[in-house]
Amino acid sequence: MNRVRAGSRQFLARFAYAFVEQKNGVLTSTIIDRGIIVRKFFVVLLSILLLLSGCGLAPEGPESVQIDDKTYKTGFYGTLYPYEYSLTEHTLQSDDLTLVRIFHDTFELYHADVGSYVEGTIYCEENQYEQALAYYANPENYTFFCTLGVNMTDGTRAQTVELSNVDTVMFDELLSFADRSYYAPFDSKHNSGVETVELPMPDNTVDTRLMFFKESNDALFCSNKGNDYYIIDNSLYMVYQYDYGHGEYEKLIAVKVPEDISTYFVSFMEPFLKQDQL
Repeated sequence: MNRVRAGSRQFLARFAYAFVEQKNGVLTSTIIDRGIIVRKFFVVLLSILLLLSGCGLAPEGPESVQIDDKTYKTGFYGTLYPYEYSLTEHTLQSDDLTLVRIFHDTFELYHADVGSYVEGTIYCEENQYEQALAYYANPENYTFFCTLGVNMTDGTRAQTVELSNVDTVMFDELLSFADRSYYAPFDSKHNSGVETVELPMPDNTVDTRLMFFKESNDALFCSNKGNDYYIIDNSLYMVYQYDYGHGEYEKLIAVKVPEDISTYFVSFMEPFLKQDQL
């Protein structure tokens, strides 16, 4: 079996910080998050942006495929990303699509190199589709995490903690908010609908960056790991862009998280943040 760890697109948002400079002992980007181009790195960063937007990666995959009188469907995992799985040697072939069987204890699942993102698409045998849909919609089948802080040049590393007692409804609402509010480099219509605010640039030696995500307990799927958050003046903000102003200024472009979600996470994360600051 071939072990695959996917999730490439969600991490490309972090690779967009690849050109870095040392500021206050922290590795910080000289470009705006998710897509503003830095002078002589135009070509490299444009390639990254094309990957972020899903352009030129793979053809769009069909919602269902019929092979040998069986139907295989996708769409049962919502906005999650294929993450970690083992491929078997068993394949199915349609006229223009190859499905490779995934080793899974419960469902008959197949991977195909099609879809909007580099992770490809997972298909489920139609007779198990509703069962799989219910399984991956059930919060009891996930583990919830938050990564605290950033990697510092003094050797301090970001720490990932499990949020075992988190309100899963609130957590999913936060993820849904992020899915509606991120910066899309090539989608001005989407961006025009996102209300942003300008804030002072966080000092990562003092302010703790937060990154929330969840993973299915079978490790097959995870949520986006490309969205950063900060608690500022007792409110939770999601990072929209880090604007370094070509060295002339620094500011944070952020989206304020809805009040009920913000209030919950500001309170819930307090003991974790106190521990992180010790």
